[in-house]
Amino acid sequence: MIGMVARGGAICEAKHDAGGARCSGRITEHIDAQPIHAKFTHPVYRLQRSIRPGLTRFGELDAIESPILNQALSDMLFLVSGTSRSGKTLIARKVLADKQIPYLSLDWLMMGFNDGIPEFGIHHLLWPNEIAEKMWPFLLGVIDCMLVDGMDYVIEGEAMLPRLVAELVEKHPDRIKVVFVGYTEINVTDKVALVKKHGGGDNDWLTNESDEYIGDHIGNMIAYSRMIKNDCENHGLPYFDTSDDFSGAIEDATDFLVGDLNRVL
Repeated sequence: MIGMVARGGAICEAKHDAGGARCSGRITEHIDAQPIHAKFTHPVYRLQRSIRPGLTRFGELDAIESPILNQALSDMLFLVSGTSRSGKTLIARKVLADKQIPYLSLDWLMMGFNDGIPEFGIHHLLWPNEIAEKMWPFLLGVIDCMLVDGMDYVIEGEAMLPRLVAELVEKHPDRIKVVFVGYTEINVTDKVALVKKHGGGDNDWLTNESDEYIGDHIGNMIAYSRMIKNDCENHGLPYFDTSDDFSGAIEDATDFLVGDLNRVL
């Protein structure tokens, strides 16, 4: 694609490779004191670059390029979701230790909406599926950019739903690996004891609450686990249950995500 941008008697010729990997520009005439903004549209990413007067002294601009567009598509995006206290973060940490790749917690995003832009109606008092529904358009935009960034990433958090993720996996079957985890069969009292025993210390929001509060939360999450499990079965997505063998399920889920990749290497 070749585009011409004119302003104040100056002309800028820009070429955009058919593959969308690089934009290059050549200034064919002198540009006046005002900067020109050249826009290049890509199916996923829009690049806007200012061509400023200082660059015109050399007669041409060698390259206008995006770090994202100049790299191959992502090798793999790992998605880890499920219920609270099911082992999501442990799985994500194991993937991080194994692959040494960037990590994004959806809890951070949710609290950003909660504290920073409450008018969006995304807050910590909603059920996870409600947060997932409200946050999905934003998260989908983030994922679209990740898939053209040329890097591996891990996204972990409750705010993903099987039916929404299934659409992504269908669209990008070779670039996304996902697991959902939960606990459908455990006794509430036993799970409360495990949560208190293996909690995250003073910064753990749940273990500092009363046993009654923790019990109510766990009861809700058992019900949510059953919903997630059922949805995973309906959409053909992997679900791992940590009710009986917590450590074993965590290892199995981690191996599902990275085991095949490691064996290929």
